[in-house]
Amino acid sequence: ADATKLELSRTIAENRSVHDLASSLDTSAYHLCRVFRACTGLTMHEYRSELRVRIALELLEQSAGSATLATVAHTLGFSSHSHFVQAMLRHTGVTPSMARSLVASSSRPL
Repeated sequence: ADATKLELSRTIAENRSVHDLASSLDTSAYHLCRVFRACTGLTMHEYRSELRVRIALELLEQSAGSATLATVAHTLGFSSHSHFVQAMLRHTGVTPSMARSLVASSSRPL
């Protein structure tokens, strides 16, 4: 599971298939899915989505308005701006623009 997490974070913007990940980790797709879920409580898709949102929050905080939301979405491998918005809402309860506003108005990091 740790090797999978590392591989997913290393290739965060890529939409790699389970079979591709399993092949790169020299295991079967079934075994990889089963072990990853048992160790993390998440599917690889759920984990990658949460990881992308966490990184997006960091980018929004660091860029403080310099990077567009579309650029952040593209950099992290979201298929569109609306896909980025949906993922942010699902994981944080706020849209990317709301998150950016919260970062801009707060002296505390997210």
